[in-house]
Amino acid sequence: MTQPRPLKKHQVAEAMRSALALHRQGDLAAARDLYRQVLQIEPKNADALHLLGLLCDAEGRLDRAIELLGKAVRLQPDFPVYHNSLGVALRKAGRPAEARRSLERAVALRPGYAEAYSNLGNLCRMLGQPAAARTHLERALELEPGNPLYLANLGGALADAGLLLSAVDRYEQVLARAPEYREAAGNLSGLYSRLGRPRESLALLRRLLETAPADDPLVSDYLLTLNYLDDCSGEELAAEHRRLGARLAAATPVAFPLRGESARPLRIGYVSPDFHRHPVGFLIEPVLAAHDRTQFEPVCYQVHGPDDDQTARLRQAAAGWRDARGWADGALTARIREDRIDILVDLAGHTAYNRLAVFAAQPAPVRASWLGYVTTTGLPAMDYFIGDPFTVPAGDERLYRETVLRLPGCRFCFAPPAGAPPVSPLPALARDGVTFGSFNNLAKVSDEVIAVWAALLQRVPGSRLLLKWRSLEVPEVRQYYEARFAARGIAAGRLELRGFSPHGAQLAEYGEVDLALDPFPFSGGMTSLEALWMGVPVLTLANGRPAGMQTASFLAAAGFDRLVVRDVDDYLARGAALAADLPALAALRASLRERLAASPLCDCTAFTADLERLFREMWRRWCAAPPA
Repeated sequence: MTQPRPLKKHQVAEAMRSALALHRQGDLAAARDLYRQVLQIEPKNADALHLLGLLCDAEGRLDRAIELLGKAVRLQPDFPVYHNSLGVALRKAGRPAEARRSLERAVALRPGYAEAYSNLGNLCRMLGQPAAARTHLERALELEPGNPLYLANLGGALADAGLLLSAVDRYEQVLARAPEYREAAGNLSGLYSRLGRPRESLALLRRLLETAPADDPLVSDYLLTLNYLDDCSGEELAAEHRRLGARLAAATPVAFPLRGESARPLRIGYVSPDFHRHPVGFLIEPVLAAHDRTQFEPVCYQVHGPDDDQTARLRQAAAGWRDARGWADGALTARIREDRIDILVDLAGHTAYNRLAVFAAQPAPVRASWLGYVTTTGLPAMDYFIGDPFTVPAGDERLYRETVLRLPGCRFCFAPPAGAPPVSPLPALARDGVTFGSFNNLAKVSDEVIAVWAALLQRVPGSRLLLKWRSLEVPEVRQYYEARFAARGIAAGRLELRGFSPHGAQLAEYGEVDLALDPFPFSGGMTSLEALWMGVPVLTLANGRPAGMQTASFLAAAGFDRLVVRDVDDYLARGAALAADLPALAALRASLRERLAASPLCDCTAFTADLERLFREMWRRWCAAPPA
């Protein structure tokens, strides 16, 4: 093959023009070769250093990018574009203080530099400084009004600050200008969901999914959001999960050895983004602690989320811990195989930051779904779903792509929160009127739920509703929910809307609630368990769909079936009847904690033994099956 002729000095300018054109066309290898040739002739060509640095940044080679961009800055310290590019690379590399200096230098050199202001805003978002982020991003928009990227960045900063309605407005402006801006549409769909508007969220997601790759996180967003629709049947849920789950095609599995050793100790791998102060983090802790270590070795794979005091407790309870945050799917798959995990358990399903693509690659002989998701994953590579007789009653196995194995009682066990305050007397005895309450995620509080809760408030004179969720600390969000209830005839004075409290303080606030209202069709989980522990009965509508049966399963296990209803009319009638008999409600409140503590729900040792029997059954079946 004829080698290209070496570049001559008089050809540098033309070579730079060609390299830049190739760079813009996406031919990075050819562009890189020309930049390097230019630098062999002119090692101090700042433009070539800068452009080669940008190329390295795009490829994720951040150390090399920072080295090259730093050289360009030193050669031309008064050129703002170089400072901006260096600041972006430093931010990506996790060097925020240096990134801030570079970006601030860029805007000092060019006060009208909109891109640098936008990058400063993104840096402040990363640092958890939403007010500063808004200031910089608003400045970028002043300089370039209507720029979709800057509008989207501002929408993100507003959402970070809890200004969800303002964020929705910005993202809607983005899509009016740039309808194909997928990231903005995905963020907007998430905001609609957080505001209890699942139909609007799904409308956006359906359009995005027409061109989404198989492993796009929007696939999971779509499937999760389907669970919030009250008119989506179990059959429709199952069909959509199967259809989209099948897009995550299973890789060719490796040949796993030791198929015949059905009685040996097993290594159980738990994969979750929620090993912190999250319902999954709280619910898995007693299981990790209760595992029979002579027969089961639990290894946790932390794939997302912060470290906090709950993370520390989980680390201590597990036999092995892998901090896999930031790992690519291939790296995590390889590590699970290297760890020789026998049964790999997904604790997320289609919730945020799941790693279902790893399960599709079949890194362990047996794969199971449990705890964090109540509907089928739809993945052909997921072997089992661990349920219970309430969430998956006999006959509903048809709704699962997985083989369903049932625990005898509830699919959760509950370790009561340490330091929970004592149960208070019924608050209605000391005030005029009953207080209903819900501390659930507002994504579950749809228009249909608001209509029923408003009807209950109208049926019970003098009653109030206490809603608590972190976004309610923002005035515009409170006003939004006041308006939604006002449209149903409920004045703002009958609502108590509260934001975030530390966990202990939140538990104490149940002392102001007489009767908890469970949302539907997606009922509470840990929220319902904590309400019951604090002596607050939970009225639930069991609609027969898996996500709508969680609270019903808790109540049945603890012997409180009278709090379970089957339709809206019964929900209203039962709620009004409970509110009308304060002595009975007070007696129920006084007995709830003791009865819950004595129920199978709180016997985590027995629960874990039942779970281990299911693991052993999975393993025996795998050992008995002929090799694929």
